Amino acid sequence: DEAGQFEDWIELYNDGTSSVVVFVAVDVTQRKEAEKTIRHMAYHDDLTGLPNRSLLVDRAEMVLGHARRHQEPASLIFVDVDNLKCINDTLGHGLADEVLKTLAKRLVGAFRDGDTIARFGGDEFVILLPYTNAEAAGRAAQKILDLGREKLTILGEEIEPKMSVGVSVYPRDGDNLDRLLAGADAAMYAAKRGGRDQFRFFSAREPESVPE
Repeated sequence: DEAGQFEDWIELYNDGTSSVVVFVAVDVTQRKEAEKTIRHMAYHDDLTGLPNRSLLVDRAEMVLGHARRHQEPASLIFVDVDNLKCINDTLGHGLADEVLKTLAKRLVGAFRDGDTIARFGGDEFVILLPYTNAEAAGRAAQKILDLGREKLTILGEEIEPKMSVGVSVYPRDGDNLDRLLAGADAAMYAAKRGGRDQFRFFSAREPESVPE
């Protein structure tokens, strides 16, 4: 039999004339596995398996807290898949989901273990990069664009997803996650206005968003 995880305790009975000691062991493997599954579901995206917004917030608190204490840089990248809506409308929801899952795997493979690649919702990803200044963040953004230009073959369809990317840098563009997200989001929309399939750094002169 496979070894399980056990909780054990001793029950002692004493009626004044005699005593009985009972050792009890309970296998709690299934309960612990269920708790682990629930924790994973609470902090990860169902479709891609990537960290979700909740886990991104937790990681950002640690990364930015460390950066603040040690006066180190950090960067945040906001990624939008340019033509996912068109893929969804013309080829179907199932194929669009496969595109997202494939892009998620490519992004994870392209970054360091300490980086956080999160699905932010819909066709958007957010990447949190500790110890990363503006120059290094620019290289990371270009890497993302290159990934988007690589054709995918999914369910017999050849797809070139392409992405628009925005970058914000701590502490220059914001001192907390909300400000960095807003800045990177604004920069991503600037990239869309500029013709898509490109990246931009946050600029305070840029409006925060554009209509779909």
